[in-house]
Amino acid sequence: MVFLDAGGGRWFPNRATRLLPMTDFNAVWVVGLQYVQDGSYVYGVSQLAMGPNGTPTWIIHIAQNFDAWDVRRLQ
Repeated sequence: MVFLDAGGGRWFPNRATRLLPMTDFNAVWVVGLQYVQDGSYVYGVSQLAMGPNGTPTWIIHIAQNFDAWDVRRLQ
């Protein structure tokens, strides 16, 4: 598990996946806070494993009181 701190800048999970020595790890997940909107949190989550459509990446929106969430796959 890697916690991403990109300072609000863009990062490229496909590039990171290609640079990762895959023989060293069984699985690598990257989690990063994207932004806070009206008290709710939006995270990006990527599994650094190249699939047919690139590195699997999701956006997770967590409600302000943490009683609901929405998960949307980006790629």
